[in-house]
Amino acid sequence: PVVLVLPGFGNDQKDYVEALGTQLSLTGALNARGFRSTVLPIERYEWLNVAKGMLSIDFWQSLSVPSSPSYNWYIQKINQTITEILQTTNEEEI
Repeated sequence: PVVLVLPGFGNDQKDYVEALGTQLSLTGALNARGFRSTVLPIERYEWLNVAKGMLSIDFWQSLSVPSSPSYNWYIQKINQTITEILQTTNEEEI
């Protein structure tokens, strides 16, 4: 099966591939266990998009939703990546 690793807030995709060396990274460990892992292509600077929501009162009241300007870019990137994986593999689930 394919496993899509979603980088946590402020992290770069390379943190899950290169951290502690290729074999000890999260993707390396998953691959060693028979999974085909890939990481959502996120670079650290892209997290600055979260600042788009800072003008919203919902942001400051911790009421932001995934469709808000702060996080919509991340959700769109997840959807795009899943679509690409499904189109390029024989997998039906990710």
